[in-house]
Amino acid sequence: MLPFRAHVRRQGSRWTWEVRQGRGATTSRRAGSAATRSEAIRAAFRPTPGRAVQEQPEHQAHQQAA
Repeated sequence: MLPFRAHVRRQGSRWTWEVRQGRGATTSRRAGSAATRSEAIRAAFRPTPGRAVQEQPEHQAHQQAA
């Protein structure tokens, strides 16, 4: 599985998030902002078509349990 890093930071009144996955030349990056910290965390961990399929149920189960 590829290395995966997510960062959530406060910038003024907004929360920004950034996700980096992969290593070297194959690194992909997604970023965005949200009004609340919890929205930023959810957006960072939202699965995308580029992510491995086996990761999706794990993240959904984690969100339902929280």
